Amino acid sequence: MPQTRQLAAIMFTDIVGYTGLMGRDEQKAFELLQKNRALQKPIIEKFNGRWIKELGDGVMASFNAVSDAVAAAIEIQEVCNRANDFQLRIGIHLGEVVFENDDVFGDGVNIASRIQAIANPGSIYISESIYKSISNKKDFQVKYVKEEKLKNVKEKVKIFQVISDGIIIAHPPKIDLKIKSKPKFLFIFGTLIALLIAGYFINRFYIARHDYKNSNRGRPESIGKSIAVLPFVNMSADSSQEYFSDGMTESIITDLAQVPGLLVIARNSVFQYKGQAVDPVEVGNQLNVHYILQGRVQHSGDILRITVQLIETGKGFNVWGNKFDSRLKNIFMIQDDISKNIIQALKIAIAKEDSIVKPPTQNLEAYDYYLRGYYYFRMKSGTEKNLVDSSIAMFEKAVSLDPDFALAYAALAKAYVYIFFAFNADPKWETKGYIALEKALSLDPGLADAYVAKGNLTWTLSNGFPHEKAINEFKHAIALNPNLAEAHEALAAVYFHIGLLDEALREFRIALTIDPASRFSRPRVARIHWYQQKYDSALIEFSAINQPEWGKEKALVQWYLGRTDEAFKTLDELATQKSNSSTQQADLAAANAVLLAGVGRKKEAEEQIQIAIQFGHGLSHFHHAEHLIASSYALMGNSKAAVEWLKKAAEHGFPCYPLFNKDPNLKNIRNDPAFISFMQQLKKQWESYKSSL
Repeated sequence: MPQTRQLAAIMFTDIVGYTGLMGRDEQKAFELLQKNRALQKPIIEKFNGRWIKELGDGVMASFNAVSDAVAAAIEIQEVCNRANDFQLRIGIHLGEVVFENDDVFGDGVNIASRIQAIANPGSIYISESIYKSISNKKDFQVKYVKEEKLKNVKEKVKIFQVISDGIIIAHPPKIDLKIKSKPKFLFIFGTLIALLIAGYFINRFYIARHDYKNSNRGRPESIGKSIAVLPFVNMSADSSQEYFSDGMTESIITDLAQVPGLLVIARNSVFQYKGQAVDPVEVGNQLNVHYILQGRVQHSGDILRITVQLIETGKGFNVWGNKFDSRLKNIFMIQDDISKNIIQALKIAIAKEDSIVKPPTQNLEAYDYYLRGYYYFRMKSGTEKNLVDSSIAMFEKAVSLDPDFALAYAALAKAYVYIFFAFNADPKWETKGYIALEKALSLDPGLADAYVAKGNLTWTLSNGFPHEKAINEFKHAIALNPNLAEAHEALAAVYFHIGLLDEALREFRIALTIDPASRFSRPRVARIHWYQQKYDSALIEFSAINQPEWGKEKALVQWYLGRTDEAFKTLDELATQKSNSSTQQADLAAANAVLLAGVGRKKEAEEQIQIAIQFGHGLSHFHHAEHLIASSYALMGNSKAAVEWLKKAAEHGFPCYPLFNKDPNLKNIRNDPAFISFMQQLKKQWESYKSSL
């Protein structure tokens, strides 16, 4: 998307005291974020504003009209102060900004954020440019506050505040210069200094994403120990060498991820910047990291040239950089040198005699095939044949050249499992996956990726859904590599399916810290809100997710909130999008059945149930549809069929006691003896899971 430069009113809001609350009560803090989003978003849209992004507990929005920005801020503060759940600071500035890729940059953004940081709780502070635009409008009352020197802004800025009913008005102390009482002057001066310092630190912390501290998991204590390795640029004349530069990037990410106390952003989130000219400071803010590593790779035959640069994202200065000209055989030594210099720059203590990089193979040809295989695997070719002919062929060639290449066996196992899930549920792929995994772990018991794959195989492909075994595999993977987002996501998924919703939410949030661009975690956080009966929060989350496959969940939330027409419209729109997935077709039909049963159209609901059963026959992921079918029968008053389908959902991997126990669509069968008995069984199982953690 090209850059566009224009004049815009930028509004920043921030929750007062959020950082302290996060340290005291993380769950309450997250609930506050949901309330804040639910409050602000519709008001911003009402006044023709553009919701840009959330920055921790802050919100950034832009408006084409200054009067719209101020009117929106007034209504937001009035509603917030009236609700009395929390307080906001709001700052607005009019300036020239740059719009690019759904984001906004420029001095105008910086000034608005600085004004917000010094605003009084419950008030609205504006710059002189905003004041001049509305000073002749009778709808707004404004009062001068002070002239302020803002951080990273050359000239002092005159600050005004908006006056309106329901908004807290700041009354700055009047300093009488005729009074020569030193103690009083010093007290006032000291108070002002304290406010400025507090404003500075609040501004520093509000842009950070939630800090998920967990010392047992090796989470970083602060964003200072965090890094994103951006995709290395392929400088080779041959574009087919792209796999090599990508492989270098992934190898360094993997190496750094093993360092205790260092947060390393996952490959998925950094590769969204591939091929883009980026500002390291902006990327650092977006990913909430203190350091960015950029690199260039030139590979020709046996000659290798690598240039790297470590950048501190606060001010954008270079911390360290180097150029390596070497032979290909020294590639692992170069990776080790890069990693050690990064660790030294970040002042993380490690054993000096240890190499960070442990060469995965001594056979460079095998390593080359491994990199090629991973490059093709990441592309996720569109058919089973393409995947077999590309990445699997490369991995198999790698292990044939080096039968002791554990990483290649682990990659091969992941590819086999992917084929099983995405294309062909032939048991041969399951068998191949197990064989490759066992080979990988026998060669290297410390491969975290292999334990994630083993956990997935254990949980989803085995009879009986042994949740405890899967949990142990994923926990083992996390112990080996706390920065492995896939492991946190997989563990969260198991917790979610057995009804340990708080535990699932915790793991999904850790995964989002490591991999902010994850397409897996974010919608599942929304789904947990739905299952916790936090429907307003769930609807906000689902509405913000640009993934069509989650439309049915959005429709169900709309239905729970009584917005039936909107729910049917959402499902109708989803039905127009063709899908080759039988699971998605089954879920869509089952969701339609719930809505039809809820409005009394029983015959049509039965027809949709039969369609869901037809698509779901033989599927290993039919349990969500089975739960929806049970809900449909409960709404139609058929308690016997409802309990039978709930039992099927539990048997097929979804024994979710908290959901079944609170599901409003099951209210008609709550007094049914069979339902009560079934709930008692699930409760015992759920309590057993909880006690085993």
